[in-house]
Amino acid sequence: MNDFFILMKPELMIVAILFFLIVLKLGKGISNNNLLIVIQVLLALNFASGFVLNHEGHLFEDMYQTNAIMVLQKNILNGGVLLIAMLFSDWLQKM
Repeated sequence: MNDFFILMKPELMIVAILFFLIVLKLGKGISNNNLLIVIQVLLALNFASGFVLNHEGHLFEDMYQTNAIMVLQKNILNGGVLLIAMLFSDWLQKM
């Protein structure tokens, strides 16, 4: 069970971020400017966490496999999402 949390860390981080943002948006009347800052911070933390505590392994009878190259690819995609959120923050604030 412990391997599950260690090997699926990138996916679980994204799910945790999504649930946190849903609860934050539904719970309070937070402005879009403040929400955008929270989103950028969470995406930066997700991007930074992709470089630490990564392990190789497999789960679900080899249906899910992870290694250093796959984690690097996921982290490149996370960096792209962070870059989009930062570059287009002016446009996103208008929404």
